[in-house]
Amino acid sequence: MSRRELSGWGRHPVETCEVHRPESPEDLQALVADAPGTLIARGLGRSYGDAALNPEGVVLGRRLDRLLGFDAAHGVLHCEAGVSFAEILDVFLPRGFFFPVSPGTKHITVGGAIAADVHGKNHHASGSMSAFVEDLQLLLASGEIVSCSRQERPELFWATVGGMGLTGVVLDARLRLRRVESAFMQVDLHRARDLDEVLALGEADREYEYGVAWIDCLARGRDLGRSVLMRANHAERAALPPERKATPFAMPHPFRPSVPFLAPDFALNVWTVRAFNEVFYRAHPSGSRLDAAEAYFYPLDRVEGWNLVYGRRGMLQYQAV
Repeated sequence: MSRRELSGWGRHPVETCEVHRPESPEDLQALVADAPGTLIARGLGRSYGDAALNPEGVVLGRRLDRLLGFDAAHGVLHCEAGVSFAEILDVFLPRGFFFPVSPGTKHITVGGAIAADVHGKNHHASGSMSAFVEDLQLLLASGEIVSCSRQERPELFWATVGGMGLTGVVLDARLRLRRVESAFMQVDLHRARDLDEVLALGEADREYEYGVAWIDCLARGRDLGRSVLMRANHAERAALPPERKATPFAMPHPFRPSVPFLAPDFALNVWTVRAFNEVFYRAHPSGSRLDAAEAYFYPLDRVEGWNLVYGRRGMLQYQAV
C-alpha cells in the first residue's frame, strides 16, 4: 500500500489516494475482506473525470493479467481483468482475431472496458462492449466471488457492465473476438463543408461498418461544423496490394514521438486549437486509402503521453448521447 496522487486522463481532478496492488486474486480477496474503508478498482487510468478515484482506497489490477484460455473455433478469449487491449492485440491480431468493438485507445484493461461499457466507431452497428462479454467473475464487497452473465444473475451482470466499478471488482471475463483477414482497414475520407453535410452522409451511407467524424466547432461563418468523415471496413486479404497479401498481418511499427514535458496552461487555448483544426482539415482531403488497423482505431496512441498538453490545470471532457 502507498499514498499517491492519481487522476484520470484529463489530469483533473487530482486526488491523493491509498493505493493497493494485489499480486493474485487471493491477495485481492484478502484486501477486500480487511479493508477499513471503501475501495474502487482502477485499470490504466484512461477515463476522463473522477472515475476510479477514491482517497480511501484504489485497487490497481494490472498484476492480474493472465490469459486463461482461448476457444479458437468460437473466438472466445478467457482472461483476467488486468489484461490490456494492447496485449490482446499483440497476441491475437497476428492469428486473425480483432475486437468486435474497440474504443479510441488500446491502452485500457478488460476490467476497465467492462466497467465503462466502452463503445467504438461501429457503435451504430454493433453496440458496445456488453455485446461481446459472455460472462464474468465478480468479487463483491462481502468478499464473495460470483459468476454473472445474461443468464446467470442477469441484473448483476447488467449493473456491472457500465457500472464504473461500483458493484465490485471484475476478476476475469470471457470475451468474443471476431475473425479478420488482415491487419488493415480500407478507409474512405470525405471532407464535408458543414455540419449538415456530414450528418446527412452519416445517416445515408450504410456501406461501412465503422465511421467517425472530426468536426471543427471553432470555424466561423459558413465553415462552422466543417468535418472530416472517416469511414472504414476491415480490408479483405484479396483486396490488399501484392506486397501485403503474403503477410496480411505484418504490422508496421512507426516511430512513436512523445510529449516531453507538461505544457504550460496557456498552451491549450482557442487560438492553438483553431490552428490545429485548420491543419487537420487541410491534411485530410477526400479519397480512399489503406491504413493499418491500429492507425485507424487508435490514432492518438501514436503519441506517448499526449495528455500532457492539457497542462497542470487539466481538462474536463463532457460526452453527450
